[in-house]
Amino acid sequence: QDDLVVAAPLHDASATDAGAVYVFYGPLGSPVISASQASIKLVGEVGATGDRFGISVACGDLNFDQRMDVIVGASRHDADAQGGAVMS
Repeated sequence: QDDLVVAAPLHDASATDAGAVYVFYGPLGSPVISASQASIKLVGEVGATGDRFGISVACGDLNFDQRMDVIVGASRHDADAQGGAVMS
């Protein structure tokens, strides 16, 4: 059974360009699917504008439990408008 992971890093999930990742459990019965049919919808931090959650996605068995894990990047998380890191 194959699953499908789809990234939408510019999706306005919880804020402008916050990003989202959709996981569809297989088998997929149709060549056309919609995001509303996703088994799981992952979003970054709620209200975090411009995070681009899903800009990179990788899959692998990170903890050796014989199940695939999904790793999601958010290249602009905690960045200011000029792209620099926010210091606190």
